[in-house]
Amino acid sequence: MLTHEAETANRDFDLSGGEPIELREMLRIIGKELGKEVRFVSCPFPIAYAGACALWGISFGKSDYREKVQRLCEPRAYSHADAMRAFGYDPAVYAEGVKDEVQEYLNMKKR
Repeated sequence: MLTHEAETANRDFDLSGGEPIELREMLRIIGKELGKEVRFVSCPFPIAYAGACALWGISFGKSDYREKVQRLCEPRAYSHADAMRAFGYDPAVYAEGVKDEVQEYLNMKKR
């Protein structure tokens, strides 16, 4: 049975996380939960994109990382205010939510 059907019928909602978080911080938190040290290598976008284009060219189109490099620079912050008003959406804080996901992953890996 659907709840809040009158408020949500024929509407789309962005269901974002509890707070804005950078990709670097997300990866750092995942590494911490896995017990792994995470290291980052910074590279200016033009150089990274040129490298992705070069890889695409020398692989004759088999390895295409161009769009992935572009997406690393896109903002991914979305408001979930409409969902909060319509049906009380209350997202988990990323650091808390990812703990359960990492634990589930580790449990599956043991099997």
